[in-house]
Amino acid sequence: MVLGLAGIAVAISLIIWLTHRKWKLGWAMLMGSLLVAVFNRFTPPLVLGTLWGALASPTTLNLLFIIGAITVLGYMLRQIGSLKAMIRDLNRLVRDVRLLMMLIPALVALLTIPGGAVFSVPMMEPLGLKVKMRAESIAAANIIFRHLAYMIFPFYSTLLLMAEISRVDVYFLIRYNLPVFFLAVIFSYFYFFRGIPRDAGKNQEARLNPTNAFALLVSAFPFVLVLVLGVGFKLYFPLALLAGILYVIFVGNPDREERGTIRERLALVVPGIDWSLMLAIAGIMVFKDFVQASGALQDLSLLLLGLGIPLLLLAVLFPLLTGLITGNNAASLGITVPLFLPLLPPGALGEAYLAVMYLSGLMGYLASPFHMCLILSTQYLQASLPRVIRMVLAVSLTIIGFSLVFLLFYSAG
Repeated sequence: MVLGLAGIAVAISLIIWLTHRKWKLGWAMLMGSLLVAVFNRFTPPLVLGTLWGALASPTTLNLLFIIGAITVLGYMLRQIGSLKAMIRDLNRLVRDVRLLMMLIPALVALLTIPGGAVFSVPMMEPLGLKVKMRAESIAAANIIFRHLAYMIFPFYSTLLLMAEISRVDVYFLIRYNLPVFFLAVIFSYFYFFRGIPRDAGKNQEARLNPTNAFALLVSAFPFVLVLVLGVGFKLYFPLALLAGILYVIFVGNPDREERGTIRERLALVVPGIDWSLMLAIAGIMVFKDFVQASGALQDLSLLLLGLGIPLLLLAVLFPLLTGLITGNNAASLGITVPLFLPLLPPGALGEAYLAVMYLSGLMGYLASPFHMCLILSTQYLQASLPRVIRMVLAVSLTIIGFSLVFLLFYSAG
């Protein structure tokens, strides 16, 4: 028991250390998996069998296909100029600068690209200065409004990973997070824009009319198509994503005079695959299976229950601290969720605990000093990193509080 638990602790420490040393998360997870195997004295056939079982499982293959398709779609939309068109059309539609500062980062978040805040912060800066916001507030607002959608966005890779690891329906997680999301949006709006008059910095050129609304629909149509097929018609999600990719290949960006050829757009598919993210997902799934094969999860369950530490406290603190330390949302959940699955109560209450864990990991990741988006936004605006972290952490902890309050109502019902 002691050796197996020590192996997991050493493996987690190694993963965190390697990621800080700029190792790819996937390789770090594989190294951690080998350490678990060594501490638990896995035989070579068991190592190979566990590795193959993790990589060849339908769950892993399905997740890899979905993540690969999402990264391809996002890359293609950037390359053909659809992202710029969406932001331009949004500017023509919304007059309130405060709403623009919420919507622009959220729109960039739809592309789920690492460090994506660097795309939105150049547009946030003039808007924030227009209403006399400090650089730290602009940077923190950029981080928060870019990532709030990941609480409920069905294309977000870590939300999909969470659903696959825990075997909880992703739409349960979205439904649970939805009221927390709305509270988070309202709180964040007043937190960042308090004291700013309603008519300050009005975007006078914007007009809420059918023409501008239709232009936004056209520029955002690939996302609309995938959402309608995947969420509205419950089409198998990889097929819904494939439909979005095919639309971009055959139609391109209707807004541009020079659309390029179908062959040129088809050539964007392979470069658009984020192989680093694919490796990270594979590594997390391998680590999960090695930890489960060790049998140490049952030992940990008995140990934690014996210590009498409240499960809810552990379910919040472990993902939160791991997200803060690693600066990687997928890593925080990939490490902590398998450890907690045996401890959770059965049925819907256990699924609600998992939703709280997901939010805690996400919020820890947002406020991490190793979070790429936070670093890029702060550097671009020449803002104080400690002040930005404090502001992001204040909002993040408040959102976790909303989630816990909702859990109390959920468990009481």
